[in-house]
Amino acid sequence: MSRRLIWFSLVFSLALLGPAANAVAQYDRVPVRLRNIVAGDASFAEFQKKLRQAAEKRDLKAIENLVATTFFWERDFGGGYNRAATPFQNLVNAMQLDDSKLRRSARGIGWRKLQRIAGSRHFAPSDADKPVTEAVCGPAPPGYQSNAIKNDDLLFWGYVFDRAPVRAAASPQSKIIRQVENEAIKVETWATRVPGRPKFVKVELPDGKSGYIAEGQIQPFLDEQLCFRKLGNGWRIVGYIGGGD
Repeated sequence: MSRRLIWFSLVFSLALLGPAANAVAQYDRVPVRLRNIVAGDASFAEFQKKLRQAAEKRDLKAIENLVATTFFWERDFGGGYNRAATPFQNLVNAMQLDDSKLRRSARGIGWRKLQRIAGSRHFAPSDADKPVTEAVCGPAPPGYQSNAIKNDDLLFWGYVFDRAPVRAAASPQSKIIRQVENEAIKVETWATRVPGRPKFVKVELPDGKSGYIAEGQIQPFLDEQLCFRKLGNGWRIVGYIGGGD
């Protein structure tokens, strides 16, 4: 067989194998729905306002007044819960609210997380291992009906409420290749960052193509949560659920 014939045979074989070798997994679009069992509760809205204002002012004393006399901590992977500490002290530790104990670059991280939780619209009954009766937690992951997501795969999925652009590269100036809205998205990498640019999450779209969504526009299903309960005339913080599986 001549070299030219061998070369054409090889090219033809690679052409046939190429699509199969580069095939990517596809999945059906997974719509998500909002869960908020405290929608329309004026007393909870007032509590959220107090919590948000305290977080904006980084007011530890105001936060202390919003914590119940009992407090649970689920997904405590780092062993941070201290039985000898007060509920307030455990909350401060869990949420990293004491800036004096953080390196300079990390200061304020806990307060920003608290502001996000205080402004959430997604709350559901506690499903912690040791649930507190009548406690609600948030931000709660959305509801969905799909065989694409397995319970043990939730760490590799995120969700978008409202609308978010998917970009071709991890840059806010990159071309928008898709818009996703009210749906769950498979995650390839949670933190993709180019020095000097905002963080992006690398995702795999239902058609198998990859793209990037700005970190703040896609949320993990296993995000950290705060839990609340109505006690007497007002709501109080009663627990914390750490992020991760």
